[in-house]
Amino acid sequence: MKNKERDPMPPPDATPEEIGEFWDTHDLTDYWDETEEVEIQVDLKSETDQTQSDDSKVDNE
Repeated sequence: MKNKERDPMPPPDATPEEIGEFWDTHDLTDYWDETEEVEIQVDLKSETDQTQSDDSKVDNE
């Protein structure tokens, strides 16, 4: 398969907006060879919000 010409990836000092604009118009699969595996840790915590309804203010006609 012939290598197609591609734009360079955003530099490390690119702003989040610049990075977003780049990936809005490019496909990661075209840059897969420039990626590297990383390990991350995620600490997910469940959050809930509770509200109470005051039915006495409802007009039941």
